[in-house]
Amino acid sequence: MCIWKNLGFYVVILLIALYRIPPETMEAAKLDGASRWEMFKHIMLPHLRVPLILAAILMVIFSQGLFEEIFVMTLDGGPANWSVTLLFFIYHSAFFNLDMASGAALACLLFVLIVLLTLVQRRFVPVFEESPGGWFDEGR
Repeated sequence: MCIWKNLGFYVVILLIALYRIPPETMEAAKLDGASRWEMFKHIMLPHLRVPLILAAILMVIFSQGLFEEIFVMTLDGGPANWSVTLLFFIYHSAFFNLDMASGAALACLLFVLIVLLTLVQRRFVPVFEESPGGWFDEGR
């Protein structure tokens, strides 16, 4: 549900990345006789690597924050607890089971998980130095 809710955000990220692909590169590939698949595989996909990794990591982080929809629709996590996320489990253990210590420990665990995911993102998503705005910059 979180992926569909934020789909527009991910589409904007990918559209900006597609816009940043130099048209000269695509035109040169066409003149060299590259097929659409070859242009996608060798030109577009390498340019979309960073935004795709960014979108995937943001999807994971945002999905861990999913709470309202589960609470409103199921109140207890649905059948066989299939829709329980870590945030919902923290709320349920702290306020329904009145176990504040477990809720606080799980909240710290969620914090550590999000920090680790952010560090993974910083490891795999390089920071561009050639322009002040990175791949969002209007440098063409």
